[in-house]
Amino acid sequence: MIDQQPLAALHDIVAAPAASWWPLAPGWYAAALLVLLMVVLSSRALWHYYQRRRLRKLALRALRLPFTDFNAITLTLKQACLGYFDPQQIARLSGPQWFAFLQQQLPSGVQAQHAATLEQLQQTAYQPSSAAGCELYQGFARLWLRHALPPRSNRHD
Repeated sequence: MIDQQPLAALHDIVAAPAASWWPLAPGWYAAALLVLLMVVLSSRALWHYYQRRRLRKLALRALRLPFTDFNAITLTLKQACLGYFDPQQIARLSGPQWFAFLQQQLPSGVQAQHAATLEQLQQTAYQPSSAAGCELYQGFARLWLRHALPPRSNRHD
């Protein structure tokens, strides 16, 4: 006969508890920190992107209304430029220097296309305001704001 006594001394098999997801392995902490860092940096970059274009959007919104005065359009453009360029440089620009500045800030491909428009605007700037002249200047101002602002770092001082 088989001795029953050694079998009686054995205990039941106990299953190991399930592995807990907490605390996390060190790699998960590093991954969470990396994701958090990416979210913060992306948010900051997006904030700067929108802030940099804020003045341009305000000027474009102002130019939706019809203008009847060349000086009002120039003032709107100069106000938009103050956020991107040296204020003293912008303040002293007038006449041909102002139009040369506007042309200089455009990308080279657009400069050639609108050189005749700028020449025409220079000629009509000192004549009594006409609706057609203001409409042409306003259209150019909208185009200029879309193409020239915010300036690329290699195009301005």
